Amino acid sequence: MLKAVILDMDGVVTNSEPLHLLTFNAAFAPYRVRILKEYWARNYTGRGSIFIVKDMLRRHGLKADANGIMKKRAALFQQGILEGKLRPTAGFMRFWKFLKKSGLKAIVASGGHRKHLKAAIAGLGLAGKLKYVGMEDVKVQKPHPEVFLKAAKKMGAKPSECVVFEDSLAGLEAARRAKIKCIALATTLPVGEIKKQKGVHAIISDFREKRLYAQMKMLLVG
Repeated sequence: MLKAVILDMDGVVTNSEPLHLLTFNAAFAPYRVRILKEYWARNYTGRGSIFIVKDMLRRHGLKADANGIMKKRAALFQQGILEGKLRPTAGFMRFWKFLKKSGLKAIVASGGHRKHLKAAIAGLGLAGKLKYVGMEDVKVQKPHPEVFLKAAKKMGAKPSECVVFEDSLAGLEAARRAKIKCIALATTLPVGEIKKQKGVHAIISDFREKRLYAQMKMLLVG
């Protein structure tokens, strides 16, 4: 029986991925390199800033201060959040009410910094209501399953009693490795690309889809 819902922050808020990409490219602008949108969607979504910065330095042969780039990028992203550039994904606030009415626990499990998660959650009006696990809470980032397993444990649920909502290839693979049912959000990747991934229980465009609620009700009765 379903007890807990694990959410990826980038699936919960809209415009998150464009803001990530914009701020990473701004941080790398002095080095005259940039990340293309298509490359970002396939290779960097859900991977965490440490992986992204180090991979960019390696791919472009740059000798630069990785920590300095990460700090600059983090400051730009935090500024974007505080300026209200993130909004809930279509239908999420209704879905949140459904979760509460159904007695389901919910938690965000993300590769993002805790301070960014805290600010984004506050922007949704859910400060103190929606718990989170961020990059500082794990040793290994997605596609490793650690973040989802920690989230399930924090909710007092077994992996088999959870469902993950994810929008990235790394996140979908992490859910599969954690042996947690996964509902994919087609907010970042094409549906055709998602269908190629193993372990995806269902695919939705956003939280407004009626079949989402049918799927959740089936999971609730086990």
